[in-house]
Amino acid sequence: IKNTSISMAGFSQDTNQRIIYDADEIVTIDETSGAVTTSTNPLYNQIVARMKGKSGVEFGKEMMQQMGGELTGEKGRFAGHDCEYWEVASMGGKFCVAPWGGALHTSVDMMGVSMEKTATEVRMNDGGPDAAFEYDASKAQAAPDINEIMKQLNPG
Repeated sequence: IKNTSISMAGFSQDTNQRIIYDADEIVTIDETSGAVTTSTNPLYNQIVARMKGKSGVEFGKEMMQQMGGELTGEKGRFAGHDCEYWEVASMGGKFCVAPWGGALHTSVDMMGVSMEKTATEVRMNDGGPDAAFEYDASKAQAAPDINEIMKQLNPG
């Protein structure tokens, strides 16, 4: 469940969505408009293959290091959970990651655009109510296929 508010250059936009991940399929339900969009995560199979034999936490640390991330020694606490900050200079970002792998606070300043996200609630081992995973499949519209777009941009 994703409720966000974005303000930039005097413009504000609120988002109220539910996002369901099922293997490589992503279903996004816009609670305001009722729109349902389906898409395919083009990196899913690559990520699953790279994770073989690793926990999600191990894989996350590896990814953070591959992006040039380094632990800063700074600690935080959000939504009742402790976390340690990683800094990724190439992204102008800081990520406070809990020992179980969740990013509880992120701040990114990239190309003059600053973004910040803070976890306000964490419910461990609770997938939420069944209703959070229900949607009207007859309303679903496929998002553009990113793999097809990339092929068209780079036909060679």
